[in-house]
Amino acid sequence: MLQLLDLSWKLLEGSIPSWMGNKEQSKPRLAYNDVWSFPPTIGLSDNKFTGPIWPSFGKLKNLHVEFGRNNLSRSIPDSISGMISLEVLGLSPNNISGDTPHSLVHLSFLSVFNVSYNRLYGEIPSEGQFMTFPEASFEGNEALCPRLLAPCQTK
Repeated sequence: MLQLLDLSWKLLEGSIPSWMGNKEQSKPRLAYNDVWSFPPTIGLSDNKFTGPIWPSFGKLKNLHVEFGRNNLSRSIPDSISGMISLEVLGLSPNNISGDTPHSLVHLSFLSVFNVSYNRLYGEIPSEGQFMTFPEASFEGNEALCPRLLAPCQTK
């Protein structure tokens, strides 16, 4: 039973393989039920991955994923909110654009969320766990509105 797959700092490049987001093809049992066990984790940070975060990652409900320090692009898939046990989502820095999906406010276990130094825009969600994340989690996104402004002022 796979518990940790750390591919960080391997200088891997190209897009993230689609099989990683498909629990039928990846075969490991990606669930944990024991309070004392650690969640299954895939570390993909500090590589040269390009392209999008596969929407199918949202099917891996109990998996922890670190995507930081790559060159991922496009938007944060709304399907990430399907990762109901997600505690850490590190996407800094990358080349991710778009807005922050409001559905992420439903991730009640999310304790670390870092999207700093991307190209995000729009409003930062102000519900759920999002009120607990420091402003540093969002810095470096010039078109992202501070949480205390409502509505978002466009230039």
